[in-house]
Amino acid sequence: MKRAGEANSALKHSNKKTKSRRNFTVAIFGSARIRKDSVIYKEIRNLAMMISGAGMSIVTGGGPGLVNAATEGHYYGRRDKRAKSIGLRIRLLFEEEESRHLDIKKEFKRFFDPFRQLHKPF
Repeated sequence: MKRAGEANSALKHSNKKTKSRRNFTVAIFGSARIRKDSVIYKEIRNLAMMISGAGMSIVTGGGPGLVNAATEGHYYGRRDKRAKSIGLRIRLLFEEEESRHLDIKKEFKRFFDPFRQLHKPF
């Protein structure tokens, strides 16, 4: 939980700055195999709650596991409706479950396409 404490401190510091800092989007990507009862799932969920509480958006892969922890945490921590949860999904042969906490969903055919999207506005 030391990592979560450090992140909380950094987010509190960023909150004290100008409102223009709230236009940031944080990318969170990771394993679809992280289970809800794992420590890392809970840490990512808490981190995403702090990110949304600070008024920042997140962008994830939009699926299960670690990225679901991020979208779920972002949803429950959000105080400002302008903070969005964005899912950049990849079309797979076996369809993974989509997170139900996404505000914006985009689907791509190839693995590298979502990363090319990151520099463009949503």
